[in-house]
Amino acid sequence: MSGHGNLKIDYTHLGQLFTAMNAVGDEAGQLGGYFRSKVCDPSGFAYHTCALRPIADVLPKMADWFDEAVRGFGTSWNDVGGAIYDSAKHIRDQDAVVRDALMSYRANDIRCDATPPSIENFHLSDVEAALGSPADGGSSMEHDARFDAAAAAWDTARDTINDGIDLLNKLGAGITPLTELGLRDYLVYPLAADYTAIGRNANACKDLDKGFDAWARNFRQLGAKTPQSLEGETGAAVAATFVAFGKAMDLAGDALSKGSYAFEGIARVSEKIAVEVEKVLVLLGTKITELASKVGSRVIPFAGELQMAFHAIKDLFSGDSPLKQFQDIIDDIETVRGIIEDCLNLKKTIRDWAQAQAGRLESFHDVLDTLSGLPGVKGLSGLSALNTKLGQAEHTFDDVDYGVDDTGQRGALDHELGGLQDRADGEGGGGDDQDDKTDGDLSNGEYGDFPTEPPVPAGGGAYA
Repeated sequence: MSGHGNLKIDYTHLGQLFTAMNAVGDEAGQLGGYFRSKVCDPSGFAYHTCALRPIADVLPKMADWFDEAVRGFGTSWNDVGGAIYDSAKHIRDQDAVVRDALMSYRANDIRCDATPPSIENFHLSDVEAALGSPADGGSSMEHDARFDAAAAAWDTARDTINDGIDLLNKLGAGITPLTELGLRDYLVYPLAADYTAIGRNANACKDLDKGFDAWARNFRQLGAKTPQSLEGETGAAVAATFVAFGKAMDLAGDALSKGSYAFEGIARVSEKIAVEVEKVLVLLGTKITELASKVGSRVIPFAGELQMAFHAIKDLFSGDSPLKQFQDIIDDIETVRGIIEDCLNLKKTIRDWAQAQAGRLESFHDVLDTLSGLPGVKGLSGLSALNTKLGQAEHTFDDVDYGVDDTGQRGALDHELGGLQDRADGEGGGGDDQDDKTDGDLSNGEYGDFPTEPPVPAGGGAYA
């Protein structure tokens, strides 16, 4: 071991220290990649005109914040290595062993040694393995078991009804056909998003903490092994810096994992929206079943006659418009459309609530901005300033708060969801004047090949 002043260096182990520092520094990129791909995964909101879009819009910003934090950490970390390097190269024993050791230092992300020394002695944890793959979120509410039958009824009956609308429009009805989309893609997912995928975002926050724990252990390992390379007051300062990094990263992981509370809250409300919409769509399935039966028995059989000249049809019905004979069917079509509109009218209220939740996710910035703001080190004498900054960062991580979902927007959303079923029932009109071919009950399999007792989907309702 060579020495100068308050710094003594074992060059045999210094190369290992530099190589281990390079490996630990690289792990910041692994954590950043995980954060972008898992925590900021937008797949739960990837639906056309998704009402929860304001939440999805903040996810790329969060990923950029983490990238900036990685760059800030990288600058500070490189400076720590540079300070050790600069001090070591001024030791007067500039022999071949010294040069070999210094070859393991990497500046500006360029590795200097082609065959870095073995670092088994450091027992570094595998950060990537600690991260794992986040699980989907689960269901916490009871879904209407009849939703699958309602969705199937829509897919079958819609085409029959649209055929009838086409025929009625030839008489001048001017009715817009029903959408070709299924109920899930048309209403449930755009309004509620996917609570199972949002739950995966929450679980990714928790798994990220495991990665940070592994990273923190590696910093502590550097501190524990530093005396093998550096002794004296300077060696103690370097070891203390590594330990301080470890403590800061421990707390940073804890702070980031608290973001799961925000995602879990979003997932719960997402599922609540889905459940309430599914209830209404079960009613819609009943109504469209009744309507398709009427269209099939009273409109479709007139297809040949409706191809005749309008005046001939008019004479057939004693001078009245032929549309008068189908007014109840036209009214039922408007009832179906009214139930759909009741659901779609939730969009603004949901979007306002989502905007408030996006604000909660802004708290990720407090954590990541602190990481990106770590100061650079100019020489080993600057380690004390860095340690002070790391201590201040610990307080920031302790104080991070992702807020709670007690806003006025949540109250307005709960109010709208609470009245959705009543409004749909009002549109439905109690189901009188039903065709004799069906009583409109989806549970008895009268219209189409629907199960008599549809099973509850494993994912809950529309998320099977």
